[in-house]
Amino acid sequence: MTPSVGKAQQTAVLLCIDDSPDLLECEKAFLETFGYTVLTAPSGSKGLELASIHAVDVVIVDYFMPEMNGHEFVVEMRRLSPQAPIIMLSGTVDVP
Repeated sequence: MTPSVGKAQQTAVLLCIDDSPDLLECEKAFLETFGYTVLTAPSGSKGLELASIHAVDVVIVDYFMPEMNGHEFVVEMRRLSPQAPIIMLSGTVDVP
């Protein structure tokens, strides 16, 4: 059974960024059940590329990633889209 959602949520675009393909697939499948459009990126730089060509309503980003960590991504994302809400996640408890 799919949860009921309001019309505004059905059109919201979420961008999920994580270097774990399995986690990205799981996040995408879960969030789509709520009616969201979900874009995924395996790195911060790919996430910035997507955010530059799509209107993104919310970003969910892993903190620990190679190449560009979550904090570095947020700094660049704020330049691109200062108002976009960003949720930062980590599978560890030792986040600076």
